[in-house]
Amino acid sequence: MPRSEHVNLLRVSVHNKAISTIYFNKLQLLRLVKCESNRYNNWYLFFIKGEKMTEQKKVIIYLHTEIDDAGEKESISERHEGTYFKKEDKAVLLYTDRQNEMGEIKNFITVQPDKLSVKRSGVISMQQIFHVGRRTECMYKHPYGSFLMEIKTISLETASITDDSGKIVAVYDMLFQDTTRRYTLTIDFEEV
Repeated sequence: MPRSEHVNLLRVSVHNKAISTIYFNKLQLLRLVKCESNRYNNWYLFFIKGEKMTEQKKVIIYLHTEIDDAGEKESISERHEGTYFKKEDKAVLLYTDRQNEMGEIKNFITVQPDKLSVKRSGVISMQQIFHVGRRTECMYKHPYGSFLMEIKTISLETASITDDSGKIVAVYDMLFQDTTRRYTLTIDFEEV
C-alpha cells in the first residue's frame, strides 16, 4: 500500500466494488484501498489521495498507414495538431480531423505498454483496440451505414514514449468481408 494518510470518507451499505475512484477536473482525488464491514453491517471505504495527470501539451501528430493487400501496397499520411498528456501507465493523444469532407472526426488515442486504443467519434465513429496476439472486433459507422471489422494485432511498439514525444507502431491484420489486409500504423508526435 502506498505511504499516505487513509481517509475514512464514506460509510455506506453497498457492495465493496461499487466505488473505486473519484475524479474531479482531471484530478484523481481518491482511490479505494480497502473495504471493511463492521458489526452493524455498514461498509467503510478507505481511500488514499490520487495523482494528477501530467500537464496537457500541444503536439504535432503524424499518422502514417501502410496497407498491404495481397502484394498491392498503398500508403496514407496525415498531419494534425493535437493535445498530449500522461496519466499513470497511459499516454493520451487527442486531435480533431478537419480534413474529412463529410465533417469533423474527434480522435482519442490511448496508449498503454501492451495495448493501443483508437477511438473516433463524429461523422465517422469506431473504436479499434490493438492487443498483441488477440483478435478484437470493431464496428465502423459512417453516414452511409456501418460494418463490422475484425482486427488481429501482430505487434505493438510503445516503448519510445517520453514526456514530450513518442512513436507508436502497430502491425495488424484486418478482416473485412472475407478479405484480410496487413496494416502498419505509425503514430509519431512531438511537442510544439
